[in-house]
Order: sequence, then C-alpha cells, then structure tokens
Amino acid sequence: MLKNQHIAIVTDNGVVALGLEALLYEYATLTGVLHFTTAIELRKSTQHFGLAFIDSNIYVASANQISTKNKILLLHQAPDESGNSLLPSLYMHCPQELLVKQLEALLPIFDKATQDNGKSDLSDREREVLVLVAKGMINKEIADQLSISLHTVITHRKNITSKLGIKTISGLTIYAILNGLITVDEVE
Repeated sequence: MLKNQHIAIVTDNGVVALGLEALLYEYATLTGVLHFTTAIELRKSTQHFGLAFIDSNIYVASANQISTKNKILLLHQAPDESGNSLLPSLYMHCPQELLVKQLEALLPIFDKATQDNGKSDLSDREREVLVLVAKGMINKEIADQLSISLHTVITHRKNITSKLGIKTISGLTIYAILNGLITVDEVE
C-alpha cells in the first residue's frame, strides 16, 4: 500500500477525518496526514500530497479549485453516490471490514501510479494503447486508430496489464487519469 507519502483529507466531518487517518496509519506507511475542511485550504497548502481524500460534496462544490496535480479519491456518504463519478470512490459509512476491503482494492492503483508517476516501463505505443482503452475503445477500434494489427493491440494490452499489475479496464482508466494521460472528461 501507500508508502512514505503525505495524505490530505478534505472533509468538514472531523470524526470521518480522524477515523480515516487512523485506518490509513494502520494499513499504510505514511509520512503525514493533514486535514482540511475546504478545497481552498487544500489549494493554499504548500505540501505535496500523494493522495487527497476529498468529501464528494466539497469536490462537487469546488472542483475548479482543486489542483489536478493531486491524485483524488472521493469520500461518499451513501453507497449510491459513487455511481455517478469517474473518480475512484470510497463509501465512508460502512463497517470497518468493508472500508478496509475498499482501501485494499483502491490503494494499490494509487501506489503504482505514484511510484512511476506516468513514467512506468510502458513504451510510447503502450501508453497510446492505454489512453485509447481508457477512452472506451475496443481492440478493433484501437487497431484502426493506430494503423496496427489487432494481434499487436492484444499484445500491447497484455504487456500493459503485466507491467502495471492492473487487470481491469476500470483500474487502467483510473491509472491513466491519475497519471495525467487522460482527463476525466475524455472517458466515455
């Protein structure tokens, strides 16, 4: 999981912030965790954060004030809120075991993204294929777009999943967004 990183938690709910901080320290090796109650406070901070946990209500109200340099994980109050978001989400009001499972599923993606910050062992062509996969294209469309064979696309996809250790399209999409290869608006 996350190692040697600063984490930001942006929520006006102090209990959620403290509980999440305690959980993160239990399951990750962090350099520090800072709490903010608004997106403006986060933006004004001079600290670089490996990951920012942001309350979905705060994010919606002030998305334009949040730096795209921060890797973002949204905190949702209700499980049905996360269905509308392309950003990775964490449902906060659930038993601790379920919260830990959510973190265990999401944090490796952030960990990998932070380790190589978009400069993984992927070749330029593999990055191109990854971007098109994240944009929702199927193998045939990718082959046509890049003027390569279907077999070559499949080989690139196998290499991408092997190098990144991410097997799902949603995981690859999150990785591409977190590393600035695409924006949330480009995802279909």
